[in-house]
Amino acid sequence: MKKMLSTLLVIILSVNLISFDICATSNDYYKKVNNNALSLIRLNSKLLNETKEKTVERILKTVDMPSSQIDLIPTDKYEDISNATSVEKYIEYVKISENDEETRISKNEFEKAVSKIDNSKSSNEVYSGSETDSYFIKTLYIYKTLHADPGTYGIMSTFDWKNFTGTYRGKDILSLSGECLVFKKSSFSLAVQFTTAQLFNGTLTSGTETYYIDENSNSGDIIQSENSIACKYTLPANIPGVTYSYTYTDAIFLIICSARVQYFTLPCSFNVYSNYFHQRIFLTGSLSISITGANVSVSPNLSYWNKQITTTSQIVYEP
Repeated sequence: MKKMLSTLLVIILSVNLISFDICATSNDYYKKVNNNALSLIRLNSKLLNETKEKTVERILKTVDMPSSQIDLIPTDKYEDISNATSVEKYIEYVKISENDEETRISKNEFEKAVSKIDNSKSSNEVYSGSETDSYFIKTLYIYKTLHADPGTYGIMSTFDWKNFTGTYRGKDILSLSGECLVFKKSSFSLAVQFTTAQLFNGTLTSGTETYYIDENSNSGDIIQSENSIACKYTLPANIPGVTYSYTYTDAIFLIICSARVQYFTLPCSFNVYSNYFHQRIFLTGSLSISITGANVSVSPNLSYWNKQITTTSQIVYEP
């Protein structure tokens, strides 16, 4: 009888979850899920005796975060995300030309272009980068969580780079910033995953490589200022060859950090920004990262291009 009631509750909760998901603010470029839907997810997970990892997956799936990105989230972030009271997502699809010009495209255009690239990789020849355009999905997630200090937000962004093969390999910089916000360096993490193609004696083998940077592992590569936090990352080089080659074909970068409103007893409005600075040519001179408030810049600027995603309207904080 008890098991039957639990099953019935799960069915009722699932129906309610569908209703709340339909009511959530949503379009191709923005989505927000509120606490009503997230509370039901937590209750559903509890009834099913699911792990925190599964609860996190369910919560982030409500804003359509792909599994490939969810899998990169460090386990020490599960507690906060599993107790999220709101999650909002901003997303952009862009094409980057051989001349590094950025064009914003639709989700449908992006999917068609990536499908064409993926099809060209399916043969036993390593994809050579003959398709010179590359494609980015830029995504920004902002969430609030139960039991957190007033004015605390979780900030997470991802840069999903398709057709990474022919890209120049140097030292790149990723950043998070926001007016009014102070970022907590001890909560910072950068996850990077590469899709790889190994060709040996005519046999092509696909794989992945995943790396993490946080304060404990590479604190020297993390730069923090009042309203911003940034991290340097050196891209791995391809190994070209005839009988043997090793190629990095795609890349996902996930950056996550907790931030708190600086004067949390007072109301404020702010935007959140995430930048990806890519070194596109050989660096002449030394790399310099400049942070002024929420503005992050890199020089020499001729050696870098920047891809940014930001909130499309200000976040309003009321204590």
